Amino acid sequence: MNADRPIALRRVLGPDAPAEGWPLHDTAASRALEASAAAGLPRGRLMERAGAAAARLALALAPHARRFWIAAGPGNNGGDGFEAAWRLRAAGHEVLVSHVAGRGAPPADAAAAQARAQAAGVRVVTDPAPPVALAAEDLALDAVFGLGLSRAVEGRARAALQALNGARCPVLALDLPTGLDADHGVRFGDTVVARWTLALLSLKPGLFTAEGRDACGEIWFDALDVDPAGVAPSARLQAGTEALRPRRTHAQHKGSFGDVWIVGGAPGMSGAARLAARAALAAGAGRVHLAALDPLAPRLDPAQPELLQPAPDALAALETPLERATVVCGCGGGEAVRPLLPGLLSRAEPAAARRRRAQRAGGRRGARTPGAGARGAWPTDRADAAPAGGRAPARQLDRHGAGRPARRGARTGRALPRHRGPQGLGQRDREPGR
Repeated sequence: MNADRPIALRRVLGPDAPAEGWPLHDTAASRALEASAAAGLPRGRLMERAGAAAARLALALAPHARRFWIAAGPGNNGGDGFEAAWRLRAAGHEVLVSHVAGRGAPPADAAAAQARAQAAGVRVVTDPAPPVALAAEDLALDAVFGLGLSRAVEGRARAALQALNGARCPVLALDLPTGLDADHGVRFGDTVVARWTLALLSLKPGLFTAEGRDACGEIWFDALDVDPAGVAPSARLQAGTEALRPRRTHAQHKGSFGDVWIVGGAPGMSGAARLAARAALAAGAGRVHLAALDPLAPRLDPAQPELLQPAPDALAALETPLERATVVCGCGGGEAVRPLLPGLLSRAEPAAARRRRAQRAGGRRGARTPGAGARGAWPTDRADAAPAGGRAPARQLDRHGAGRPARRGARTGRALPRHRGPQGLGQRDREPGR
């Protein structure tokens, strides 16, 4: 399956997630994708597809529901809800819509969808709460606000949000839960907490970051039969782990995929070092050495018996090939790691020296060969990649980016976390609207 082609209704983090990951489009990219798709389709067709996808998923999630209650906002997200409403009514179910109207006229497509719903017999009320009691087997749909929300909801929209969160039945959010920032995953204030979320047209970064995961529940996706190839994704969600690792051939062995040394775990703080060692194994390192600084730390990890756990004095032995390994220093080391730092840093080869040696040896960039240190675990195409048959580059491992290449001229050691601020983002609902 190619996630960069149109996707029919599918669970995002299910077992059949694409190995190459899912493309994510922030608000600006999602709007560009929507505009491009709408230009080649009859008016209202995207909303019709969104409503059809919502109704199909709602029927699958709540096959025994007697009632479907939809909280519909004033914009295109509310229009998606009305499109779903008349389809659910056509399937023989009782459908109730609480319409949270805006101050101005609704978008033309949303108004047409509302007219179709009312013509089909859908009961539409202006009270933000459901007009009848809902049972546990019923389903509520959140179609209040979608992509364009940029502030906390207030007034009747907030009352509808609170009614959704207080309902006895589970909630399916359309596109994203009302109150959630589509790009950063932060809450603007009160936010719908859904059991399921159906992302429409594109997957937004906020669904998977910060508070988004907790607000969205299980995430489903329908691309609405739109090919996203013309709009570059803002990021990519790596749903599996296989794409992160290089393919291992039959003749290769653990020595082909580099060494990682974890130096840390002072008395009373051994857990951080052990977790870092397990993470290095999971990321694909060939041999992982855990040099615990606590002399009483156990020398066997029952969960990962393949971890090598030498005594800390092995770090001072000249035969220990630290120059060809990735060294992670810290991880609960406290003050106990301080006397080891000068020796560890002195044995790390600067990146500039590696490049000069690579040029003399005629090595090519990015070569992956047996014995190339941690190169096999984290391939790179940077200029400080290991030469063929040579030694691996010093690389930094930290909790924010395992296997990040060392900065130019840096020595091996524990990397300082680098925090990236959020990107500037746009909107789909233009208050009202999507």
